[in-house]
Amino acid sequence: MSELTIYQHLRAGGLSPAGACAVMGNMFQESAMQPNNVENRCTISDSEYTRAVDDGRISPDQFVHDKFGYGLCQWTFWSRKAELWKMANARQVSIADEAMQCDLCLTELSRDFSALYQQLCSCTEEGLQDATEAFCRKFENPDLGVAQMRLRYQAALQFYATAVKIEQATAAANNCTGGTTGDACPINVGNVQEGEPYMEIGVPPLKKGNRGTQVAMLQAGLKAMGYYKGIINHRIDGVFGDNTEKAVREMQAACNQPVTGIVDQGTWQVMFL
Repeated sequence: MSELTIYQHLRAGGLSPAGACAVMGNMFQESAMQPNNVENRCTISDSEYTRAVDDGRISPDQFVHDKFGYGLCQWTFWSRKAELWKMANARQVSIADEAMQCDLCLTELSRDFSALYQQLCSCTEEGLQDATEAFCRKFENPDLGVAQMRLRYQAALQFYATAVKIEQATAAANNCTGGTTGDACPINVGNVQEGEPYMEIGVPPLKKGNRGTQVAMLQAGLKAMGYYKGIINHRIDGVFGDNTEKAVREMQAACNQPVTGIVDQGTWQVMFL
């Protein structure tokens, strides 16, 4: 699961902890944090679509004009998808490359949405909701109701709960000061000793029968890691059912965790790192 690396990339691009999480809350609702996500109107799978674009079976012109949202931010308009393809081609990476997509997001923000970019760079916890909604309306520009906005903000809050711990751990590791309002030390995983827990994931234990945003985060991570084997087009629905429990057990076995089917602190840690 790539939430940590996406967070690090957005922070390196100048966004404050809260600003980065405002963007991530939107990414979560747009694509479940999956850089190869293609809009559901497409009739082929995310991986098939991505491979077809990468190897040329879907031409650049088709990709740009098919009107399917794609990637972390679900880029849809032709000129924005064209820039996505050009950046991937210039770097010789897949259109699903996570770092490239983060860079594209940051490039668009600083170049085309300067006021929003400044808001995200200076955002504090108190401004998290406003920043989440501003990114949604200005960068994503969807026609969404209040319920959708609430889901984006709830996801941003969840990411921020973890971000606070990241910033505190980093500041302690670097022996420097700084809060979580944009002036903390930059993320530097290299300062953490091998085998030392880097962060504590601020998500409660989950088990079969649970529902909600945390379950959807879990499902997105399991799907991205390939643990819905044999389950075609499994939906990220926020419901912890039989398929999700099976996927959790597979992941726990593969990662040398106790195979309980319950997502405890150790399991979250494996998924985030």
